[in-house]
Amino acid sequence: MKKIVLLSLTTACVLVAGGYKIPETSLNSVALSSANIAHNHSADAAYYNPANMVFMEDESVMEVDLTYIGLEKINYKSANHAIDIDSKSESFVIPTLHYVSGKAGKTRIGLSVVTPGGLSKRWDDQPARSSAEEFTLEVVEVNPSVAIPINDKVAFAFGFRMLYSKGIVKATPFRYYSKIR
Repeated sequence: MKKIVLLSLTTACVLVAGGYKIPETSLNSVALSSANIAHNHSADAAYYNPANMVFMEDESVMEVDLTYIGLEKINYKSANHAIDIDSKSESFVIPTLHYVSGKAGKTRIGLSVVTPGGLSKRWDDQPARSSAEEFTLEVVEVNPSVAIPINDKVAFAFGFRMLYSKGIVKATPFRYYSKIR
C-alpha cells in the first residue's frame, strides 16, 4: 500500500497537462529557455522574479507580445486501416503584457497578464467524436506585485495571482446499429 501511495504522489507531482501548457510568456523566456529567472532586468521580472524589479534602472518598462500558435490537423489511422480521420487545424493569437513602474521611493510595482495554458483540439469524425469532439482550455493569469529592497543585494516582493479558467469538453456518443434477425 505504501508503494502505491508513494507512486501516486510521485506521478501526480511529475505529470502536468503539457499539451495545454504555453511557456512562451515573454521574449526573454523564449530566447533564454526560462534561464532569465534569476537575473532578469526586463519587464517580465514582474512575472518571473518580482523582487528583482528593485534592481532595474529607474524607469517604467513595458513589454507587450502577441504570439501566434498554429496547430496543424492530426491524422489518425487505426492499425488495420479501418479508421482514417483528421482533427481540425487550430489557430490562436495569445497576448502577453508585463509592466514595471518607475521607483516610488524605493518600492517598485509590477503587473503581468499572461496565458500560461490553453489551446484546443477538435474532431469531426467518429469514433474520435465519441470521446473527444472538442477539448478546449483557456487560462488567463493576472499578477500584480510589489517589490521592496532590504539592502543593496536583497529585496522582498509580494503579490497575488488571479486566474480565470474556462474549459470545454464535448463528445457526441457513437451508436452502433445492427439489424436484429
